[in-house]
Amino acid sequence: MKPPKFHFACPARGRVVLARVASLNKNQARWIAAKANLGHGLQLKTKEFRAVFQAFIKAKQNIKADGSLMSYREIAPHIGKPHTTIRTWMLKDFPTTAKRMGGDEHGDPQAEKPELPDAREEHLAVCMEAVLNVTQRVDILTPEGRWKVAQEMEGTLALLRQHGLQEPAPEDF
Repeated sequence: MKPPKFHFACPARGRVVLARVASLNKNQARWIAAKANLGHGLQLKTKEFRAVFQAFIKAKQNIKADGSLMSYREIAPHIGKPHTTIRTWMLKDFPTTAKRMGGDEHGDPQAEKPELPDAREEHLAVCMEAVLNVTQRVDILTPEGRWKVAQEMEGTLALLRQHGLQEPAPEDF
């Protein structure tokens, strides 16, 4: 269910501002803000990426609809760092969650192995990570470099449209 839309008018300037209002707890609000920081186009420092990761976990974004935990590879595109970095941060910042994730790579061979995402989910994660990488580093490109990237992205967008697009249902807050 989408939160209600509110229209705010400023009679003095003749402007209308559209806003969505949502009831969020502190951790969810921090995740929404952290996610916005990932998309603003400026390069984030490692410390800022780690804060995004911490907000992601505290907001329980790593828990799937069926109650299982995302793998490090599934979390990586949401944060914009490789799964190995995510694993290191998880072990340091959330050791209990790391242990629950299980598997040999986490140091607990008795724990259950996490389910592997199917090929579509894996490919989507790789694609989202690539898009995030483009938006994070666009500031260092020359105008000619940005033009080349834009040409590739336009071709990719045309291909995506050719195969069909469907907006996913909005996430509940």
